[in-house]
Amino acid sequence: MLGAFLYVDAGKGHYTPAKALYDSFVKLKQEAVLEDLFVMMKTPFWHWFVKYYWRFMLHHPNYERKSSSKSDNPELWNRLLPVVVTLYKKKFRRWYEATQPDFILCTNFLGGVFLPALTKAISVDIPTYVYAADVFMSPQMGISNGLTKMYVPSPDGVRWVIEHGQAPERTALCPFPLQQKFEDFPQISRQEARTNLGLAEKFTVLLSLGGEGIGSTEFVEEACWRGLDIQVVLVGNLSKTTKMKYDLFSVLHPDFDIKAVGFVNNIHEYFLASDIVVGKQGANTLMESIYLHRPCLISELLYTADPSAKFLRENEIGWSESDPVKQVEIVQKCALDPTFSQRIEERFNLVPLRFSVDEFARQIIADTQQIQTTP
Repeated sequence: MLGAFLYVDAGKGHYTPAKALYDSFVKLKQEAVLEDLFVMMKTPFWHWFVKYYWRFMLHHPNYERKSSSKSDNPELWNRLLPVVVTLYKKKFRRWYEATQPDFILCTNFLGGVFLPALTKAISVDIPTYVYAADVFMSPQMGISNGLTKMYVPSPDGVRWVIEHGQAPERTALCPFPLQQKFEDFPQISRQEARTNLGLAEKFTVLLSLGGEGIGSTEFVEEACWRGLDIQVVLVGNLSKTTKMKYDLFSVLHPDFDIKAVGFVNNIHEYFLASDIVVGKQGANTLMESIYLHRPCLISELLYTADPSAKFLRENEIGWSESDPVKQVEIVQKCALDPTFSQRIEERFNLVPLRFSVDEFARQIIADTQQIQTTP
């Protein structure tokens, strides 16, 4: 079976699950292709635009919430769809004829907008799937009953998309497609992880600024001002302006325990070494934290993050707070609570989520085979 996994280069949240599924297909002795949706359609302008538009939005989260809320309008996209089909159906046909996939799965909601219309326009009857990368919801513009199926990795997300118009028979609960390195790595203790990584044995905050590394130093400045005896590990590639801010902070506050480790391939070890994860958590970071039983503090709520924050609150495994003063108050309270680790572990054991990229890949294969053999 040949699966086509498409993503959009607007943050790592869409690429990471597509790559995880691609790797799983290869592992399971299936054929697969992994491509950017706009590169596949040979639209370099839109490939460039969505990437830098998203980076701009990350610099302006308040504007992002307002703008994304207004643009998440299915009627608007339905008016634009005939233009898109007219412009790109020939390119899509050439890609399809050259690739000949058994199914197409897109990890971005735009797959729900474009794929049903494009396959219909070139008279191709092929399963088209969308994976709801936001986990607990999906932008309404991507909800489409022209899709064969929308895969959603949480019961809350399944309820959300059905309530917003996705037909139940075209919706499926799936496991979260965790990167294989998370599943394969042994669950070692915090102390062992800290020893392996050369970190101090004290309350540790894993500070993540997202795949683009855009953010401020307000959290560490407030923690430093309060004199918190914590260890902050800053992970990910930082944007140039963000790196300058943290370099200046380290010069001005040389005694504050902060370690900028950059982009690392063993991020799972840093999760295990931490007590709490702070930052503008995308769905992947959030779910990886939940899998490893590390509470999250979402520092910036983007448009699609409200249901994620609600899930953390309802399951008592995290917080959402945009005020740096209140963020540090939360961390300080946890650091001073000797029962914190035990209580949070008990809450994680009750979380109703499944994690397995291989199980998800097998689910896709089984669904596609069933469609292929149904008269």
